[in-house]
Amino acid sequence: MSTKTVAELMRAHRRELTAAELQIMQALLADYPAAGLQSVAGLAQLAGVSAPTVVRLTAKLGFSGHADLQARLRAELSARAAAPADLYPATADPGSPSAALQRCEQHIGRAVIEALHGADERDCDLVVAMLAESPGPILVTGGSISAGLAMYLSTCLQLLRPGVRYVEPQHGPRATALLDVSDKHTVIAFDYRRYERDTIRFGSDAAARGAQLIVFTDTYLTPLAREATALVTSSIDGPGPLACLTPAFAMIDALLVAIAERDPEARRRRLTQLDQLGRDTAG
Repeated sequence: MSTKTVAELMRAHRRELTAAELQIMQALLADYPAAGLQSVAGLAQLAGVSAPTVVRLTAKLGFSGHADLQARLRAELSARAAAPADLYPATADPGSPSAALQRCEQHIGRAVIEALHGADERDCDLVVAMLAESPGPILVTGGSISAGLAMYLSTCLQLLRPGVRYVEPQHGPRATALLDVSDKHTVIAFDYRRYERDTIRFGSDAAARGAQLIVFTDTYLTPLAREATALVTSSIDGPGPLACLTPAFAMIDALLVAIAERDPEARRRRLTQLDQLGRDTAG
């Protein structure tokens, strides 16, 4: 049985799903993972499809039955709530630094490959189009763990296009930013477990004001995913107790490459103008 989350499995099978099965997928993602903990009949009613359609989708995802799918969702709920202390290694033997490097090489390297290989092409294409072609302003924000990701993306995007602004993850800067948000804006929010109420509220408020919302999250999905125009997921499970953000950085780099390849002459002109303005460089 696959170790992927139910959300990952649905997104991986998206192209194989019938219209009715896609309705179930949409219903599940709109209230993930709680919607899947209903009975077959309850989920069918929520999605507006027949009970046999729910059963067929469950089998298509590789589960032996609805109870098997629900067991996976309950395990995901437990994983979402896990604190760093819960993930701390039980062993008292620290091992050698070289052994830790080897574990990280294997685990993190595999996680990066899985993130890039398993990326949802539809959502990635949509993100690239939104960030490369949208003429409106772009706001980028993150949480206590993911602020570094948000700063990195916003800094790189500013080199490639105008109108990009990083929003500090505090109430004041976010409230001020929301004052001007409209349907001309694109908002990018990073939110990884354990999910942060303030980030979810900011993203939800921006979407309510008409902004297009891009959400970067882990494979268990922030509640903000239900508001997203496009979703970019990557695992944050690492060999240690702390979140591993390397796969998320890899996803950002891949998207930046794709954005840079859209209208490369315009990107090159912008970088040339930046150099002419006398920006300090290390070389």
